[in-house]
Formats: sequence, structure tokens, C-alpha cells
Amino acid sequence: MRRTLLIIVAVGGLSHGQEAEPLRWALDEFRTRCIPLWGDVPNSDCTVAEFGEVAELDGSTFYFAVYDDRSAPVPDWATSWSRQANAVVLFRAERPDLQTAIVLHVRKPDREYGQRAYRAPELLRTDLGPVFYLQGYGSGDGSFQFQYDEYWLWRSGSLVALDVHGWLYPTRERMPSGFSLKGIGDLRDALQTLRYVSGDVARDGDGDCCPTGGTVSIRFEWDGLSLRVADFEHDPGDRLRPE
Repeated sequence: MRRTLLIIVAVGGLSHGQEAEPLRWALDEFRTRCIPLWGDVPNSDCTVAEFGEVAELDGSTFYFAVYDDRSAPVPDWATSWSRQANAVVLFRAERPDLQTAIVLHVRKPDREYGQRAYRAPELLRTDLGPVFYLQGYGSGDGSFQFQYDEYWLWRSGSLVALDVHGWLYPTRERMPSGFSLKGIGDLRDALQTLRYVSGDVARDGDGDCCPTGGTVSIRFEWDGLSLRVADFEHDPGDRLRPE
């Protein structure tokens, strides 16, 4: 008979119920079972769709699991894929016991935010330090796709949220008259090189599908935990609207 190891452990500095204590299971359990997302016990309608290692850092090994959670709340208009890969969890296994792990971070469905799905997290090397990239995608037009991604800096044994999207709105205000920067694409390379080129530049009258406003080349810098635009250059090019 297989034994299930289920232990709740305290983290230094937590007391008086201020924060939920991290869940610790045997690593083999995380490979095959969903953690409780909506109550005190795992839901039988949730299955582990993907499990793997993300990285080794500071003597710890980090893992992830992507869940198909069929019990998750979804909007009334949701389609069939809304319960596929709709939750992702990060785990940390620390020395000397690398056969157990704690839950480090959870992203799960929320009725307010529509359909979401997640891919395997990645580790990025940046000037600030190692950053966990959690990629999400979902309903809505591509101009707002960036809202589904998260970037977490690993610092002093904990995850710290980075603001990598706040630069969009002030940059829009600085665009030349008649042009607009619609959204933000994949920033993985940008966080590592502090350079970014976007072709998502629209002229007045363009539809969301077909921007014709050329490109914007951006040089970033870090302002604390926030990504900021140091300078940018707009090249309108000679792209024309489709007939």
C-alpha cells in the first residue's frame, strides 16, 4: 500500500495565522496529485497534466505542475478548453531532503478573469538576479495578452513580484501623433538584454489584427523592481494598411 506523506510546515517569521503555512508533500505525490485549490483536500476532478523541473538555485530544486482542473469556476461563455492547463503550481525542494517539497506559488482560475491556460514556467537570468517566468494565455485580443504573464524575482529565499508592464502606458503617451503602441509581446529576451523591438504599432484607424505603424525599438533600465523605458525610437517604415 502506498503511503501518502502530508505535512504542514511553518516558515520562519510566520505567526498568529498571518499567512497560510506552505503545504509540504512527498515529491512523488506532487507528480501525481493536485494540491487542494478550493478547500482543505484535493479535488478528484483535478489531474496533473504536466510535471517537471524548472531549475536548481541556492541548493534547492524547483519544480512545476500544470493542472487540468475540471472543477474550476469559469465564465458562462467559456469554451471547452477553459479547464485544460488552467492552473500552475511552483514547488521548492530544499537540501538535505530533496524528496519532499513545499508549495511556493499557485495560479488558479478565477471567474472574474475569463479563460486562462498556462505553460511550463521558465527561469530567466537578469541583471537583478534569477527570475521565474510564468506564461499564461487566454481570451481577448492580442493587444492585452501581456496581462496573463507573471515575472517573479528569486531573492533572499523568496519570490518578489516584478512590474514589467507598467511602462506601456507612459510610452503610449510619448508616441508620435497618429501612432499608438498597442500592447506588449514576449518579454523574456528583453528582461535579459534590456532591449526590445515591437512591431505592434498601429496607425490611427488600424484594426487590432493588422497594425501598420512600423516598429518601436526600446532600451530598458531597472528602477528598483520596475522595468522602465530609458529611451525608444519609432520607425514608421512603409507598411500600408491591407485593402
